[in-house]
Amino acid sequence: MTRIGCAAPGYLAAAGTPEQPGDLLAHRALVYNHLESPAEWSQKPSATGYAVRQRVVPALGIRNSIGLRDAALAGMGVTLIPEFIVAEDLRAERFL
Repeated sequence: MTRIGCAAPGYLAAAGTPEQPGDLLAHRALVYNHLESPAEWSQKPSATGYAVRQRVVPALGIRNSIGLRDAALAGMGVTLIPEFIVAEDLRAERFL
């Protein structure tokens, strides 16, 4: 399953857009509690093909992806979420 990092435009306008993985430490992380390590995010950028792992400080832990999506849409922070959950929101530019 492909997970994507995203946040609402209003949150990013207020808190700034993370430019590199380490920048996430300065942001409110909305985490999915059912992951083995919810406070460690891992993504595989297409440019390198290698996974990048970054520890985050959870501001809010949620047990379902729809709740996580709703919290992020409300501008509560950044999240790493399954792409299929937010695909329509991305197309509508409700997430960046």
